Amino acid sequence: MLGILIIFAAYRFYSSLAGKFKKVKWHYGLLGIGVYIGSQFVIGFVYGLYMAIAYPDTVYENTFTSYTLVDFVGWIISIGAVYGVYLLLEKKFRKERAAPMSEINEIGKSEA
Repeated sequence: MLGILIIFAAYRFYSSLAGKFKKVKWHYGLLGIGVYIGSQFVIGFVYGLYMAIAYPDTVYENTFTSYTLVDFVGWIISIGAVYGVYLLLEKKFRKERAAPMSEINEIGKSEA
């Protein structure tokens, strides 16, 4: 349930960023969802690989009925990944917005 709330928040977070910079909102909303789900898959794969190598007998004894510390750590890392990509996109969009103005100011200046 918490994962669904994080997905919803990531979609809204990225689509508001896209709206602020006049981009297609749903494209970036889906990017936010993809970043969250991708980071969850990577964390799950790495943890599963670790458990398979370190404790091979526990591979067949998994129960999925409760939350573990790994779940909470995975959520925190995924939220950090979503926020980090958000900051990178925001920086990129600000740079794109400023770039045309600097090029326009250079028109007509002599190259001495």
